[in-house]
Amino acid sequence: MLLQKMRNGENAVYTYDWGPNGREGTWRHEGQKTTINRYKIDFKTMTQVNIDNQSERSIRIAYIRPQDVEALLMGGASAR
Repeated sequence: MLLQKMRNGENAVYTYDWGPNGREGTWRHEGQKTTINRYKIDFKTMTQVNIDNQSERSIRIAYIRPQDVEALLMGGASAR
């Protein structure tokens, strides 16, 4: 979906959840801590901005062929 947004010349918004054993996120629901970060990508400037704390960084697009990536199953077991 992010690639489609970029191709259409649109900005994108997404969330990333670090999971139950992950680090603390920047998004707070009614003041409660979460493991969620929310981002906006500006494809014209190739930057990503954290919606909650305004932290900004540059991004790049990398093409990775599916056959070059080893899939991991839930629990960390290899799919190969």
